Amino acid sequence: YLDKPENAGMAIAGWRDFAASSVAGYLSGRPIYYPESDRTGTFIKWDIQRRTLPFSEVVSRVRKQRELTGKSVILVVNQPLDAEVARLERLVEVARFTDAVVYDENFWLYALDR
Repeated sequence: YLDKPENAGMAIAGWRDFAASSVAGYLSGRPIYYPESDRTGTFIKWDIQRRTLPFSEVVSRVRKQRELTGKSVILVVNQPLDAEVARLERLVEVARFTDAVVYDENFWLYALDR
């Protein structure tokens, strides 16, 4: 889904970073923005800049990245968002991949203000 031509120009953000970083391995070097450390890359750094954030702060940081890059954003998460939270944050589910054997390896993709 993320490698489809129509999504090639979109930025990708991942929360929880440890789960989303596994997706980066399938993106041919395309970086992911990790809100927990406020960095973009193809892997995460386990250092003091990385910290646990409330979801509202995650969305705030992703919106800031969208403003800085001027790109639409897909948020990759490894748990479905509560429908009311998604609505309030203006996140729209665009895809889900839920056939994993291990639950934490399932992914939901949300468009931010698409």
